[in-house]
Amino acid sequence: MNDNLVKPGFNFVKEDQVTLKPGQVMVIDFNPDKGGLFFK
Repeated sequence: MNDNLVKPGFNFVKEDQVTLKPGQVMVIDFNPDKGGLFFK
């Protein structure tokens, strides 16, 4: 994710493998003050 239009490239990157069961929901949250992206 890039939250800076002036600086090229990605400021925040998170890579993880997630397996969801049918009906299960995953939320992706973003907070730059706490490190960036969070999977819940």
